[in-house]
Amino acid sequence: MDIYKEQMAQELPRLFDGAMGTLYAQSTGMSSDLVEAANATNPEAIRSIHGRYLEAGAQCLLTNTFALPLVESEMTLPLVSAAVNNARVAMAEAGCTVPLYASLGPADPGHPERMLSLVDAFAACGVNRFLFETQAELAPLRPAIDRIRETVPGAQIVVSFAVEADGLTRAGLEVQPLFEEATPLVDGLGLNCLQGPAGMVKLVESLHWDRPLVVRPNAGSPSVTGHRMTFTAQPDYFAQVLAPLYARGISVGGCCGTTPEHIQALSRSLDQADWQQDDLPEPEKDAGFVKRCPDNALMALFERESKPIFVEADPPATDDVLPWLAAVKRLKNAGADVITVSDNPVGRPRADSCMLSALAASQEDMLMLPHIACRDKNRNAIRSLVTGLSAFGVHQCLVVTGDPVCEEDRSEVRQVYNFNSRRLAAYIQVLNETVLQTPMCVMGALNVNARNFDIQLRLAKEKIANGVQVLLTQPVLSERGLENLKRAHEELDCRILAGIFPVVSERNALYLQNEVSGIELDERIPGLYAGLNREESEDLALRLSLDVMRAVDAYCDGWYIMMPFRRTQLVARIMGAATDTDMG
Repeated sequence: MDIYKEQMAQELPRLFDGAMGTLYAQSTGMSSDLVEAANATNPEAIRSIHGRYLEAGAQCLLTNTFALPLVESEMTLPLVSAAVNNARVAMAEAGCTVPLYASLGPADPGHPERMLSLVDAFAACGVNRFLFETQAELAPLRPAIDRIRETVPGAQIVVSFAVEADGLTRAGLEVQPLFEEATPLVDGLGLNCLQGPAGMVKLVESLHWDRPLVVRPNAGSPSVTGHRMTFTAQPDYFAQVLAPLYARGISVGGCCGTTPEHIQALSRSLDQADWQQDDLPEPEKDAGFVKRCPDNALMALFERESKPIFVEADPPATDDVLPWLAAVKRLKNAGADVITVSDNPVGRPRADSCMLSALAASQEDMLMLPHIACRDKNRNAIRSLVTGLSAFGVHQCLVVTGDPVCEEDRSEVRQVYNFNSRRLAAYIQVLNETVLQTPMCVMGALNVNARNFDIQLRLAKEKIANGVQVLLTQPVLSERGLENLKRAHEELDCRILAGIFPVVSERNALYLQNEVSGIELDERIPGLYAGLNREESEDLALRLSLDVMRAVDAYCDGWYIMMPFRRTQLVARIMGAATDTDMG
């Protein structure tokens, strides 16, 4: 591969072409949605756009195939041949031959075979240069990269990441580690999309790389005029900002909103540049972006002799939070060390867990553990919540995927899952290193009631690898839950809090057994409550909870008590009895 890397380096820097979709919409008046179909339905328009870029001075062309990895293979394979042919016809008509790169956008994680089929189709057409662009992570591309190395001799592979102004991709990953991960696998690295030229140059100046680099920003920031997306950067400004990168040996081009006029302006600027192959200056460390690791008050609880007690207090469904705050105060006075706040449990909207935690932390001086569900929050929302929590002195959170929205609500409520819990934990570690003055301690969930606990252990290990320090389990109310907790204690390198749920009635037991995902009850439990009044049921709940605590004591580092129906007095009795009783 080093031979091809050197070959690519000798060819660089080059001027790549610009956007296809926005220009197609502008020149034809047609939608740019799946502009790739126009390779077959309107080839003249695609060839014309290629030709205009060549006339403007482009030294490389990208095939019009960016979105094909997201489309069914039966539909896309004929479009690959048409796209390659359109680019070659445009070169013939322009009387020139320039390198042609297969343009491939993000892979469909549910259909990895599509990317492999596209790679094979391009190879069959004689294309041996591949540009995987607008990528948020590297892992989904590895099978395709391996396929290219195995089947396409002399191939050149460039992976280009789309990075926000904060240096993170939309998967919440830092670009510098992505560059380092990709370097052994590829012949070139790139940055494209999401930023205009000034932001892209600033990003480049903060990075190191050991492969030829291709930089293709958008034409400034997007705006909507009528029903059409337009971009703000004028061609001369675009060229003026990017030309210094070319002078340092970096290939340049355009992404969304760029036109042949932008590429022509760049070409004129580059003709005047006297470029030298050298690296950009070493980036200066931002004094505000230094990782700090002071002790976390919550984690310090695990160093004392007695086990810490976490109590979950579900948030209210209305804006009347005074009763909830009063319950938090009673639980604190009764011995709770930490109050956890669930995030829209069972997919039903409640008062925000993070805002309630900040309120209780400031008013009651209580250690709070808000749950943050991946559902309903994109990366911007997560970052805002985490930084807001930290500003209010809440330096711990529990990350969960989140219960799905109820079926009957889905016509009105759209589910958003930009993260899973493992990725969210990793993203918060990035915030710890780049944004937060005090690091956020991340905790996660562990389903000890799962029938296939091997999967849960694997996921738990991934969470730990991504920075999770404590796992809170689902309620232990069955032999399966106990045995799985024992396995977790043996195999997982983190603190574990055993879930304790005081069942308060026969009806409550039957509901948990039949309607709540992730909870398993010993089949004898519902019958134990038959015929009991409230007082008798609570006495039984106390005895059963203490029995569970004794059984799991050797396999956990603390207690996670889930409060049923705001029964603070019952939870207070359990905490008091647990403190007074020898669990061993």
